[in-house]
Amino acid sequence: MTEPAWWRALYDQQVTKIPRIPPFKKKRDATPYIQFTTKPGLEYHVKWSVVKQIAEGFLRKNLAGKKYSEHEDPGELTRYLANTIRAEVEEYFTERHKLVVHVLLGDHNSGGVQTVLRCFWDLNNDNYTSAYFANPSLFCVVMIIAVGIAG
Repeated sequence: MTEPAWWRALYDQQVTKIPRIPPFKKKRDATPYIQFTTKPGLEYHVKWSVVKQIAEGFLRKNLAGKKYSEHEDPGELTRYLANTIRAEVEEYFTERHKLVVHVLLGDHNSGGVQTVLRCFWDLNNDNYTSAYFANPSLFCVVMIIAVGIAG
């Protein structure tokens, strides 16, 4: 069986109209695009064990002889601890991290306290450590959180 003339004409038209594929072009220089990163690289890795040791040592040194008293404004002591610990550990972080120091100070009188830290973050770039101190009069929990930011 032969095709009708119009079918052959349509087929010939389609075959001859196939576009040619142009040759590959040279790749462009991607240097300007590489300069912008969305997360900190491995060179911005934080040594969390050192940060934890610094925080624990600072708490031992400053709270060893302290007694908890509501009349001495525990908020003032909490602010002092947070600001000083932040200043102590800030050198281990870069400008690519947002640093948060959370201090919980309380009376240590046969009661129990549980603290929980829950955050949404990138497991590769964000992390935290905590330090704990207790004496017969008070307890203190410090959480140091670093969140990687794009730059």
